[in-house]
Amino acid sequence: MRKSRFSEGQIIGLLKEYQAGIGANANGRNA
Repeated sequence: MRKSRFSEGQIIGLLKEYQAGIGANANGRNA
């Protein structure tokens, strides 16, 4: 059994949301 707190799908989703948030903040506030 794999000892992982998150499934791969959850990790990918979190990374995508994290990157989207950074992009939105950089493009919206700093541009």
